[in-house]
Amino acid sequence: MTMRTFFLVFLLIFSFSTIQAQTLFDIDKIIHEPKSEARITLDRLMVEQADLILEMEPPVHTVKGRRLRYLSNYVQMLSYLGYVYQLTEDKKYAHKAEELLLVLADYPDWNESHFLDVSMMTLASAVGLDWTRKGLKKSTIKKVQQAIIAKGLRKSVDMECGFLTNTNNWNQVNNAGMAIGAMAVWDQVPDLADSIIQRANQYLTIPQMLFFPDGVYPEGPSYWDYGNAFHTMFLDAYSKKFKGKSLEIYTPYLKSKDYILHMTGPQGVFNYFDNKAMDYVSAPFLWMCRYSRDYAAMHYQKKMLWEIIDGERSIDPSGRHDRFFAFALLFLNDEMLEDSSEQLPLNWAGMGINPVSAHRSGWGDHDVFIAIKGGTPNQSHSHMDIGTFVLDAKGKRWVDDLGRHEYHPLEAAGLKIWDHGPDSDRWKVFRLRNHAHATYVIDDQPQDYYGMGRIIEVNQEPDNQSTMVDLTESYHQSVKQLIRKLSLPSREEVFVEDILVNNGEKSTVRWAFPTKSKVRIVDAKTATLTQANEQIKVEILSPVNVSFSEFSAQPILDFESPNPGFRMLGFEWEVKPNQKEIVKVRFDLQYPDTNEYLNTIKK
Repeated sequence: MTMRTFFLVFLLIFSFSTIQAQTLFDIDKIIHEPKSEARITLDRLMVEQADLILEMEPPVHTVKGRRLRYLSNYVQMLSYLGYVYQLTEDKKYAHKAEELLLVLADYPDWNESHFLDVSMMTLASAVGLDWTRKGLKKSTIKKVQQAIIAKGLRKSVDMECGFLTNTNNWNQVNNAGMAIGAMAVWDQVPDLADSIIQRANQYLTIPQMLFFPDGVYPEGPSYWDYGNAFHTMFLDAYSKKFKGKSLEIYTPYLKSKDYILHMTGPQGVFNYFDNKAMDYVSAPFLWMCRYSRDYAAMHYQKKMLWEIIDGERSIDPSGRHDRFFAFALLFLNDEMLEDSSEQLPLNWAGMGINPVSAHRSGWGDHDVFIAIKGGTPNQSHSHMDIGTFVLDAKGKRWVDDLGRHEYHPLEAAGLKIWDHGPDSDRWKVFRLRNHAHATYVIDDQPQDYYGMGRIIEVNQEPDNQSTMVDLTESYHQSVKQLIRKLSLPSREEVFVEDILVNNGEKSTVRWAFPTKSKVRIVDAKTATLTQANEQIKVEILSPVNVSFSEFSAQPILDFESPNPGFRMLGFEWEVKPNQKEIVKVRFDLQYPDTNEYLNTIKK
C-alpha cells in the first residue's frame, strides 16, 4: 500500500467515523445549549408528554383505503421520546422507543403503494434510532437499520418512483424522508445512502421553482407545512451532517414564510383548496425564520409558543397537529420568543401559479383581515374557488371557507378525485365546486378548469387597501368580463365590488359566500351576521333588482361529509344578454352600536 493510498483510506475512515459520531440535526449539541427560562419550560413540557407516551400502546399495522394509519403517531412518539432521552439520558425513554421501533420494523410493509407512508415510517424509524441509539440493544439497532434499508431506501430505488421529480409535496416528503433515513444508516450502506442523499439534494430544487416569484406555495398553507416540514428537516440535517457542502436554497423559497404569515389572520389561516387550519406551531416556519434571522415574522407562532409556555395551550402527544413539535424546538432560539420592535406590513400580495393577496387594519386579535385568491383549478389539491375571499373582524371569521373534504370517504365511494381535468370526479364534490365558495356561480356551471384568475392591481395605501382580480377566464363561457375588487378602506367596513359583462345569452348569476354565523335577513338589501356576542351588517348597494337569500351549504351526495353550522348568504338574478352589471356589497363592521345591539338582544 502506497503512502497516498494509506492516507486516502485513513481519510475515508475518519470521515465515516465523524459522520456517525454526529446525531441527526446535531440534537446532542443543541439540546444542551444555554436556554432561557421559557425554553426550559418547553423542555419540561416535552418531558411530561414523553411520560404520557410511556403508557401508550404501539399502534398496529392498519391500512384504511390507500393509506397506512397512525403515521403521525409514530413520528410524534419517536421524536418526542428521542428528544427527551437526549435531554435527560433516562433509559426508560429509550426503552419505550425500542418497543415502538421493533413494532415498526416488524410491519409486513410500509405501504409502498402510497409512498408518502414509506417516507413517514422511514423518518420515524431514522429519528427514533438515531436519537436513542445509545440506549438500544445492538440487535434492535441492526433490525431497525435493516428495516429502513429494505422497506424504505431500496423501495425508493427499485420502484418506478416518478413522484421523486414531481413539483408538489410528494417530491419534498419522499426525497427528504428517504435522505434522512439514509443519513441514519450511512455506516451500513454508504454507497446507497450517498446516492439517495445526493438525489434529494438535486431533486429538491424542483419544487423550489414553484415558489417564484414571491413565495406563494401553489397547494396552499397546510400543504406548505407538510411538504416543507420534510424539506427543511433535510436542509437542516444535511447542512449539519456535511458541513461545508453547498445547498441550493432559492430566495423565493425562504420568502414563503411571508406567504404563510400574511395568509394568516386573527381567526386562522386562509384555508383555501384542500387545506385545513394551521392552529399549531410550525417547524418549517421556525426553521425559515431562524435561517433568515427574520424574527418579526414569528408574530403568530410566537403567540402560540407563549400560550404553551403559559399553560393556555396544550400539546397533544397522540395528535396530528403537534407531530413535528420536537423538530420545532430544535429550530427555536431565545431571540425568536422575544418581542420585536419591527413593524409588520398591513398589506401583502404574492404572484405565481396561485396568486393571493391580504390586507389588514392591524395585527391584533380583533383587527380586520381580508384575503383573496386568483389561480386556477388546474393544479394539485385545487378547488374551483377562483375569486374566493375570507373576512375576519371583531375576533370572528365572518366570510369563511369550508376547506378540505376528507379523502377516504370519496375514494371509498369510487370517486377518482386524483384524476385531474375538467371532467374529474373532484368536481362532483360540493366542497370542491364554486357553489361552496365566496365566488360566482353562473348558469349553475363550474368554473373553467383551465381558466386563470390574475391579480391585476394591488393598492397598499393605508386608507384605500384593495386587490383586484380578473376572473374572466374562469367564467369565459358565460361572460365577456368579470372583475372582482376586494377593499378595506377603513377598519369600519369592507367592500366587494364586481364588474360583470354578460355574453350574448341570458344568464342566471349567483353571488354568495359561506359563513358559520347566524343569518337574519332584515330586508331585501340588508342582512345581519351574528356570532356569540358580536354582529356585523351586510348590505347590497347594487344592483337594484336583487334581494338576499340563504342557499344550502350542505352536500347532495350521500357519501359527502356534512358541513354543520355553515350556510350560504347571497343573491341570484337574471342578467340580460350583453348587459353590464356593477355589483357592490358592503360589510359594515361597526354595526350595531352598543345601544342598538342591546335593543336587538332584548327583542
